[in-house]
Amino acid sequence: TWQMVVDLVREVEIDNVDASSAAFLTNAQVKSRLARTPRQTSGIEGNFILQPPFSDLYGYSLMVSQQVPSNLTKGTGTNLSALIFGVWSDLLIGQWSGIDLMVDPYTGSNAATVRVTAFHDCDFAVRYPESFAECNEIITT
Repeated sequence: TWQMVVDLVREVEIDNVDASSAAFLTNAQVKSRLARTPRQTSGIEGNFILQPPFSDLYGYSLMVSQQVPSNLTKGTGTNLSALIFGVWSDLLIGQWSGIDLMVDPYTGSNAATVRVTAFHDCDFAVRYPESFAECNEIITT
């Protein structure tokens, strides 16, 4: 697993991307796994990949969001998670409107409830694909 972290950084750096502002993004399952996994199979006990305060990985910030999937499949593996390393300023987010809210007092009227829905029209694009690397086959159990 430590080698995977190093390889993600290497993939971005060998494409001559300025990774000084890069960061890792993953979910809570991977964060927990990294905090329990030793860097090497023998040696100093407690030398885990992720060290307190658990916000820095290999010298880069580590962000956690449950929006990063933990139900991926690859080959016969299931419930796999992802770890993404990248220069997040190269992720572009286009928004075509604000958030549209609609209040529907009719659908739930028999139960005396009001239904509120929200719609946000946006899209994402990557300016430089070389700015990102991912591993989507992390076993967290």
